[in-house]
Amino acid sequence: MPGGLDFDFMDGSSQWQPVPEIVRLTFKALHDVVRAQGDQIKNLEKSLQQKVGKGEHASALAEKVNVSELTHTFEELSRVIDAKADAQDVQEALDRKASRPEVTAALKLKADVSEVQRCLDEKVNVDELQLAMDGVDERSKELDKAWRERLSTKVSAEDMEEALATRVPIAILSESVDGSLANLGKELRTEMNEALEKKASKQSVSLALKVKASKEEVDEQVQQLKEQLESMIATKADASAMGSALREKASREDFASQRIEIERLDRLLGERPTQLELQSAVAGVSALLSDTERKFAALEGTSARTCDDLRDAIKHVDRQLTANAMDAHKALALKADVSDLEHRPRTADVESMLEHGLRGVKQRYESDLSRVAHELRVLLDDRISSTKQQVLAIEAHVDTKADRHELDAGLRSRVPVHELEDVLRNYAKAEDIRNHLKQLAQESAQKLMLKCDTAEVHRLVEKMETSLQMSMSSLKVLVGEATATKVDKSHVDKLQAQLDHKANAYDTNELSTKKANVEDVNRTLMEITRELSQRPTLSELNRVVGEQSLIMESLCSEHLLGRWIWKSGRTRGEKHAVPWNVQNINTNPDNFMWTQDSTSITCTAPGLYEVTFGFFTRKKPSVQLLVNGEPVVSAINSASYAVHHSSGRLCAVGPHSAGNVTGLTLIDFVALPPKARISVTYQGEEGGEGFIGLKKL
Repeated sequence: MPGGLDFDFMDGSSQWQPVPEIVRLTFKALHDVVRAQGDQIKNLEKSLQQKVGKGEHASALAEKVNVSELTHTFEELSRVIDAKADAQDVQEALDRKASRPEVTAALKLKADVSEVQRCLDEKVNVDELQLAMDGVDERSKELDKAWRERLSTKVSAEDMEEALATRVPIAILSESVDGSLANLGKELRTEMNEALEKKASKQSVSLALKVKASKEEVDEQVQQLKEQLESMIATKADASAMGSALREKASREDFASQRIEIERLDRLLGERPTQLELQSAVAGVSALLSDTERKFAALEGTSARTCDDLRDAIKHVDRQLTANAMDAHKALALKADVSDLEHRPRTADVESMLEHGLRGVKQRYESDLSRVAHELRVLLDDRISSTKQQVLAIEAHVDTKADRHELDAGLRSRVPVHELEDVLRNYAKAEDIRNHLKQLAQESAQKLMLKCDTAEVHRLVEKMETSLQMSMSSLKVLVGEATATKVDKSHVDKLQAQLDHKANAYDTNELSTKKANVEDVNRTLMEITRELSQRPTLSELNRVVGEQSLIMESLCSEHLLGRWIWKSGRTRGEKHAVPWNVQNINTNPDNFMWTQDSTSITCTAPGLYEVTFGFFTRKKPSVQLLVNGEPVVSAINSASYAVHHSSGRLCAVGPHSAGNVTGLTLIDFVALPPKARISVTYQGEEGGEGFIGLKKL
């Protein structure tokens, strides 16, 4: 009915109508499409979550290299590649470099560090050389002083010349001596005559002669005396010569005056040194000077050799310092610089410095301990005072509360409970009040339990004081241990030894002057970087090496040759085979097998070979080339042509006005089998020379 509800469906009077199949299929298809679209939308949302946003994409693109920067980078790379060295320069540089075997051989020839150190230890050092030089200087000064003292006691050359000038010449003195001897002879004759007159007569003489010597003895003595007299007379001048000489002499007065003068000069000369003494003194001085000069020369030679050795040692040490520059730089970096070393106290001041430092540390520790103790005392006093105030406040608050007895007395003096219950029936119940009071009591008890009483506060204070005392004692122990380790003499000795081993300011200054500074290192690194930038890369070098290897292989294939010389001039065997004494060149010893003084050369590889040989003598010989003992080429001794067994061609040679200039030579090509033996027979005069050459084509 209109305006009302249709309850036919509810009461079951209406029946269900079946849904058409097309509608059901349509709804199912629509459901599937919607479901698929929902899945696609979900997948799209998931993929969108993984995608990059526009802002992130723009920032990522901003961080990338643009085209201009990439072009600039490629241009720089092309410039660097253009600045690289080409293959020819690299090959020339590699050729100029020493190979590894050459470097190894050169290093083996050098002395190692231990040998150089041993040689340096055996050499005299600078201090010993300086001591030796000082000793030589002192010895030279002593010799100079002694020589001057001895010369000061001697007569000078001027005084000697003056004294010799005042003396009588030897000729005059000899003449005066001769006159004196003549006068003495006359006086002796007179005395002899007088003595003879006083002699005995003949009878007495004869009587005396009987007991005297015989006549023969007397004659012998007389003869001896006569001979002596004649010899004496012969040494004397004759009377005429003596008279003329005496006439030329001075008178007796002059002679007397001269004698007086001579005596005076004798006295003067007696006081002066003699010629022998002067000569001996001069000889001694000359020997002393020569000995001194010889010692000086020896010392100069020794000094020169020592200086050379020291110079070599210094050069070696410089090389070692240069080779170990990085190690020295690292070691010096760990050391103190020159300013620190100059301001650092010496070893003698270490003990005083340590004592002063220890006193400062001890005072600082004591001041720190006193400060900490004072702060702890202040903190404890504050805590104690605050705790006491809190305890007093709690006690005052507790005092304001009534105790249980007073509460019971007050309750007894109050209204009874039933009356109070009647009055308060319309108000809160007693149970509620009790509960509330119990709750208040519990809260008060809990608050009181959370507070500390006076005894507990005192215990806490004592505990804190005990902990403070323990901390102070531990700090004192640590300070004592620190001071004990500081003032330990062994520790100070070790520290002093370490300081002695350290370089002083002078050595460090010398090493620092020899060491490269930061600017030099940076400049060297820049040069190295520039040189490395000019070097080819590994790929370019490998390419150049590969090309060079190909070129070398092609060149080596064109230079597979060998040449041998015959110098002995004598042949071997009945076939007059030529022995090859010397190998001039052999670029492929594995192919061209040769032994010294052998008559054959073995070619291992088969193929086409170029054969050249030549022989030089006054007369042209006959020569045959044999392969495996069989002749293949013959050269006739007429020197006009050569017979080739393979072709029979004729080669004109022609004479020369200067004689045998070209010799008997031949160039030919042969195809050799594997392991072919090449030999040559020679027939001609002895004393010839020749060569043979083989080239693999």
